[in-house]
Amino acid sequence: MLQTIHQTVHSRAASLLPKMMNADMDDLSARVDAVKEENLKLKSENQVLGQYIENLMSASSVFQTTDTKSKRK
Repeated sequence: MLQTIHQTVHSRAASLLPKMMNADMDDLSARVDAVKEENLKLKSENQVLGQYIENLMSASSVFQTTDTKSKRK
């Protein structure tokens, strides 16, 4: 009797395992896709912010480069 129960449980677990693994793989795949999408969004935002900072710096006299060679003469 115990052997029969063990075999039944084992065969049911074996049949459920691929389904569970597929579900886990689907979840992981969805999470990877979400992370990739978020990464692309953040890269784009970083480019916009970087360009904005460059524009601010070029418009500010504090960040203007000085030509020391011409001032020495």
